[in-house]
Amino acid sequence: MAFRCILSICVLSVFASVALAELPPGCVEDTAMPDDQYSALYDKLKDTPCKFPVYMRLYELEQYLSNKEEMKGFGLSPEQTVEIGSLFDDGGSFDQLVLDGAMTALGPHTLGLACTDGATLLELSSNQNTRIDILKAIVNISLDLGNNSALYVDKFEGFLYKEEAKRIVNEATPYGCTFGNTSVVKRLAFVIDTSGSMSTTFPGPEGTPISRMAFVQQQLNDQIRMHLSDDQEFNIIQFSSSASQWQPGVQPVTDENIASAVAFAEKLSPSGSTNMIGGLTAAMKDSKVEGIFLLTDGAPDGSKTAIIDAVTAWSQGKKPVFPTAFMAGTDGDWMQELADKTGGMFRKIDA
Repeated sequence: MAFRCILSICVLSVFASVALAELPPGCVEDTAMPDDQYSALYDKLKDTPCKFPVYMRLYELEQYLSNKEEMKGFGLSPEQTVEIGSLFDDGGSFDQLVLDGAMTALGPHTLGLACTDGATLLELSSNQNTRIDILKAIVNISLDLGNNSALYVDKFEGFLYKEEAKRIVNEATPYGCTFGNTSVVKRLAFVIDTSGSMSTTFPGPEGTPISRMAFVQQQLNDQIRMHLSDDQEFNIIQFSSSASQWQPGVQPVTDENIASAVAFAEKLSPSGSTNMIGGLTAAMKDSKVEGIFLLTDGAPDGSKTAIIDAVTAWSQGKKPVFPTAFMAGTDGDWMQELADKTGGMFRKIDA
């Protein structure tokens, strides 16, 4: 049960629970906001006093999501995203005005959606224009869009709305599950583990065995090609027993640099140990770097505490680190603290 406030009247609505789809192999998240923290957020939004218009709920949501100390480096699971979205469901003019705002606010903090989940969010409103706004907000966080785009288009009625939905879907560039939303940092460094364990294979999206390295290379290439904007700058740093860089510092996003970076990424080969501090130090030495997207599949060489202390000192709460523990098991749990202390978001990917 969820209470909505329309003008000064409390209305009782029931959110129909839907079985959420599984994300593709290589994208299964295990780092959603803990139940107690999420319940506190949900209850706070749900129990917004009825004397306040519904836009106060949107304000509270936006304030919470933008507060690094509140978020603690966690993202929202598909289920959590759908449940919070249900608090802004269709029921009056105020809801229709804020629903797309809620979806836009949730987007950067969501760990990804399956299209089944996105279709549930579209159903929160019966207003076709509002559904278009919701689709714009969620299409690029839909991780299985390629095979399931019809789930979105089918939620629209009338030729013009269906055609607009098709256009939005066809022009979408969904970011990958591995690195998430890189648009939140203007000058960024990808710091990639290429140690020997990255040669380990798992059943890929088509069921065919693929190495961790090959999968991450695909994700990195897609991220560079499709999700970096003209006003961003980037670099790629790989680390195993030692570290090396694509360029000595971040470079502008140009066609030439994209081609060069992709060529560098395609040559990455797993071997050696996990000198993570070497890779991170190379990124931190570049004074222009404003955020780091770190990926590793295991425990680093040396002290984890030393890494956290060094990166936290570099960040000073202003430069976020977005760590991804890629099939690292419990070896990657310490990176939650790294995200928390720097204001980034932690992703833990299992097979």
